[in-house]
Amino acid sequence: MHAQHFSENIISRKIVGNQQHFYPITLKKKSHVDLVFTQANVHLTIDIIDPANKEIKTFHPSDDNRPDTFSFVASSKGEYIIRVHKTPTNIKLASTVSAVETESSAYAINSIVVMSNKEYRKKVAEEQYFANWLNGGGDPDCGFCWPGRIYQPKSANDIVGLFFTR
Repeated sequence: MHAQHFSENIISRKIVGNQQHFYPITLKKKSHVDLVFTQANVHLTIDIIDPANKEIKTFHPSDDNRPDTFSFVASSKGEYIIRVHKTPTNIKLASTVSAVETESSAYAINSIVVMSNKEYRKKVAEEQYFANWLNGGGDPDCGFCWPGRIYQPKSANDIVGLFFTR
């Protein structure tokens, strides 16, 4: 199984009042899901609901208009629901209507990546390898990759072979 990458800005919507938006996604057991979400000047909540209709995880994205990444693991095979709704910020009184119920707010699900357990472990290992390199760990198999050491190619052929892989 290869990671399923959905296109950028796959969902861009406005949510009004007490609306809830639901997005189903069918997963295999132990699938890892990375969800990138952006909201614009609003407090939204994202709930993950499992095939047994139980809320298994809740995310509260930052409201600074920057993308947030959330992850979860499918504990069983089946259809999961991503539910998006406004986070209540005040209590509605009988004589007034709260701002939560009247304001329209924009959000986007920028990407969804579904990975098998094996792909996820590989991704984590690669991220850890890179983080170690950035923190001065270097790569003993790479003669020029030690942080703080400047690589000085002797010819153009040396430069052509430089690229990052792992």
